[in-house]
Amino acid sequence: TTSAKMADKKGPKEVDTKAYYLELTKLEKNHDFDKALKVCNKILNVDPKDETAFHCRMVCLMQLSKFEDALKQIKDTHFKIDLVFEEAYCLYRLNKPEAALEILENTNSKSDKVKELQAQIYYRLEMYEKSYNLYRDLIKNTSDDFEQERLTNMQAVAVYVENSGFKQEEDETYEMCYNRGCQLLANQEWVEAEKALRKSEEMCKAFMKEDEADDEEIDRETGIIRVQIGFAIQMQG
Repeated sequence: TTSAKMADKKGPKEVDTKAYYLELTKLEKNHDFDKALKVCNKILNVDPKDETAFHCRMVCLMQLSKFEDALKQIKDTHFKIDLVFEEAYCLYRLNKPEAALEILENTNSKSDKVKELQAQIYYRLEMYEKSYNLYRDLIKNTSDDFEQERLTNMQAVAVYVENSGFKQEEDETYEMCYNRGCQLLANQEWVEAEKALRKSEEMCKAFMKEDEADDEEIDRETGIIRVQIGFAIQMQG
């Protein structure tokens, strides 16, 4: 057992990994990744088979921008855990987006963070249509603290997609109006942003009704716009 292994190594001064993990949680909350990395190493010294500690060590190395170190350890590891995101992220940060994309496109792991990174890489490689579609998928199917960031990223990509004639003209109209609203939000022009977003919402409803979408589909599609309208109203005080 783990406790037996610790007893063999530490004798009367046996250290429980639970105490290490409590310390690790506090350090990560305080963003003290240098000390957290040392704690991960202590856990692995006690139990070299601790997959969680190894994964935490990779996160710490990435947070400390030690991408080459992390990449080497990921490639050399004996752990059978999913490190696709971590490997691709390190390659991306080491300015190897093509290699990172190859890993992501060939994996069965399609978590939100994998999709997010893939969308960023598509944008970096000027594969705008694929990037835009991924961001749209993420915004429709996720709800977390990064929603605003995704909307901003999608708006940046949409400029290129629309210029390429990717969308039909009708769809382009309400989305371009939405993108203008997002840009006004970024410029802190709250009143004008609200006007543009409300116009986008009405245009979107009209377009989808013409396309014979049901009320649930319309509500889901316009939900993204309503989030931004709410933000604009909130910022007006």
